[in-house]
Amino acid sequence: MTHPDRRFIEETFPLKEVSQHSAKEKNIRHGHISTLHIWWARRPLAASRATAYAALIPQHHDILDWQAKREFIADLSKWENALNPYLLEQARQTIYAAHAERLSAELGRPVTVEDIEAGRVPPPRVLDPFAGGGSYPLEALRLGCEAYANDYNPVAVLILKATLEYPQKYGRPFEGLPEHLWREEQDERDDGVTPDQQMSLLGESPPDAGPPSDFNPLLAAVKYWGDWVLERAREELSRFYPPADEEETVVGYIWARTLPCQNPACGIEIPLMRQFWLARKGDKKRVALRPVTHGPGRPIEFDIVGAKNISPENISPNIRPTEPVGAKNISPEGISPNIHPTEPVGAKNISPKNVSPQNIHPTGPGAEPVGAKNISPQNISPQNISPENIRPTEPGAEPVGAKNISPNIHPTEPGAGPVGAKNISPENISPQNIWDGS
Repeated sequence: MTHPDRRFIEETFPLKEVSQHSAKEKNIRHGHISTLHIWWARRPLAASRATAYAALIPQHHDILDWQAKREFIADLSKWENALNPYLLEQARQTIYAAHAERLSAELGRPVTVEDIEAGRVPPPRVLDPFAGGGSYPLEALRLGCEAYANDYNPVAVLILKATLEYPQKYGRPFEGLPEHLWREEQDERDDGVTPDQQMSLLGESPPDAGPPSDFNPLLAAVKYWGDWVLERAREELSRFYPPADEEETVVGYIWARTLPCQNPACGIEIPLMRQFWLARKGDKKRVALRPVTHGPGRPIEFDIVGAKNISPENISPNIRPTEPVGAKNISPEGISPNIHPTEPVGAKNISPKNVSPQNIHPTGPGAEPVGAKNISPQNISPQNISPENIRPTEPGAEPVGAKNISPNIHPTEPGAGPVGAKNISPENISPQNIWDGS
């Protein structure tokens, strides 16, 4: 047997459609109560409006009624329909009709929708004991209910007052309204003459007019006092926020604690920053800060460099990369001598073709020297190498002997093999140039 007062939400609910509209609501800012103040567990307005409506209407009678109510709830939960007067009025009438039927059974006399709208009987009452950001009571008010909200957190209480109470109390002209609020809002005519001045020119005394009927005192007061706080905050804090140039737009300020340099001769305040990256998305979206010093006692300034400007040539050695710059990712052509690699540059990383032996020295202990093993006879001709400037650099290195040196170059170590008939032909060597090793 079906319960006579069973609600629609107890039987079914268009969960998929309402969830989709609630997810889209996260990206909405303009006109949303979430911009009033941050609240960590704010409920979506779409879900609050849909569940409140489904909990106040009776269950469906048949399959057609079931389908019609599901589609109406899905449309009602859309953000663009939050202020749709036709849908909201239709929802109120359905809620009031169900509520009038319940009241008639409870009171023992007939109650109509007109009685509820005229205030002769109370509308449906909705209580949210943990209201938080006020989404549910706000949607209950939108549906014509009498909402009660409660919360233990004082921040939530202030949000609830600003969302639910103050707009109803001060959103329309009231007795005792400060005159300066609506006087400043009055627009002058195109010729610069106010209506009061125009009536004075015609010889008529202007009436004691009040604020316009569509004047919103709460909006005017928030704007007035917001500007008042902003001006005084600007006076006190402007020295901490340096103005930008006309062609620049400030999007944010980065704060950092500072400590004085431990060097007595320096006196510079050092910012304590973990890194200097501002953006690091791929190779084309890399933006970093570059510290610039101007001598002892003078403050550090920062330049902003982008992906096109971040290269070893234009970044000072004082900025350490977050990854070691070693032989694997730097070629000898693109490194200036002032930036030292963090890994030793040995024979494995440098070829004889683009490095001369005179200006490349191993930088770490155990680094493999550039010796006879790494220089092939094909890349070095006998004419430009003298025995004075080529020495094997490792014990046990193969001596430069008769096999790979022309007869004019004598072996540099004792024990080198003599230059004999196997390696030299009689046509190109004279007897005077042959040394028998004795």
